[in-house]
Amino acid sequence: MSATDVELTKVVYINYSKPAVEPKKGRSLSGFLSDWTKDLEKKEMLEDAREWVGETYFDSDKNPTLKSLRLKKKLSQADLARLMNTSQPHVARIEKGSDTVTLKTLCKLAAALEEDYNTLIPALQRQQEAAALRSKA
Repeated sequence: MSATDVELTKVVYINYSKPAVEPKKGRSLSGFLSDWTKDLEKKEMLEDAREWVGETYFDSDKNPTLKSLRLKKKLSQADLARLMNTSQPHVARIEKGSDTVTLKTLCKLAAALEEDYNTLIPALQRQQEAAALRSKA
């Protein structure tokens, strides 16, 4: 290539701008359920659905877990938390088997679920055994 030769080069200009952040659409599940359960008929339907799930998908009579006992009583985690004067995430961690249950919490669970300790303690042990199996997988 000599000094008089010209090589054409194509220049491409791309106008890139970061997209604007879009506002969140929709609403939280807890907000939806809170509004939905203000209607007594819908609240009863939801409670019946919880009971059905507990009976259908959990062998609650032979080997109950805390979750199956809760669903049998037609309670959400938030409902159980309110009865125990604790938080829903705390109930979720207990059901998941990742929280150690104190004697005080055991007493609150027994009162809220109207269950005796002979039912509750094995149910909690099953929760923890299931958590141990999940952590190995």
